[in-house]
Amino acid sequence: MENIEKAFTDYFAHWDIRLPPEAMESKQQGKILKAGWIVEYLFGVDEGVEYLDFYAVHRMTDDRHERVYTDGRHESLETPMEMYGYPGDADEATKQRAMDEYHAHNKEVYERLRKKGFLKRES
Repeated sequence: MENIEKAFTDYFAHWDIRLPPEAMESKQQGKILKAGWIVEYLFGVDEGVEYLDFYAVHRMTDDRHERVYTDGRHESLETPMEMYGYPGDADEATKQRAMDEYHAHNKEVYERLRKKGFLKRES
């Protein structure tokens, strides 16, 4: 678990964001609100290797969805698209198709994030 804690701390070093000590012990899902960030995290196991997934949102940058394994591996996971584009000479059908694909992609990604346990509303 040292690799996970270090990688998380390094990732958010600029903002002095760290996993709570009890999170590393209990491996319970949680949320950190600090320095404008909303960071949700959860622990899991993939092919016998433990990992930490986190989904981080800040209004000044793109969303982050990352996985850090206890063996030191790190990978970026799927996030919603921030914008969409089309050629300058695109007709209305092309523009509409780009917008529809953008919305469909984001709807699917947000649904997968919710199923994973992120983006839960506070009651």
